[in-house]
Amino acid sequence: MKRNNTVLTLAALLLLICAQLAHASNNFRVDIREVEGIVHRVVPDVTVDSVSMSPVPGLYEVVINSTDSSKGVLYLSVDKRHLIAGSIIDTKEGMNLTEARFMDVSRIDLSSIPLEDALVLGNSGAKNRVIVLDDPD
Repeated sequence: MKRNNTVLTLAALLLLICAQLAHASNNFRVDIREVEGIVHRVVPDVTVDSVSMSPVPGLYEVVINSTDSSKGVLYLSVDKRHLIAGSIIDTKEGMNLTEARFMDVSRIDLSSIPLEDALVLGNSGAKNRVIVLDDPD
């Protein structure tokens, strides 16, 4: 009888934990304008491109775009009190999660670069291309 009570108690506890996790994931809704207002108080010359849950529980990942079109990744606590600029390192995997995300959001779609006036060296119909951007000034 004692064993049945223990099993029932553990099952109820597991169900409660699962319900809390489901509730937390459904409560992710955040107003991007509100986050942009918070970010602007600290970094006024940026726009907020996106807000999502970060790999660390309790933090939002905020992707920003500066006036010179460079991207960045910030973190905002879910209570919206702390804005964090810095890297998140997964100590188990030894991976810089912020750097990986930054590389992802900074990726340029090469098909969007106009090449009509480009100086072409070699075969213009080659399968692989190297694009060099230069400022002559």
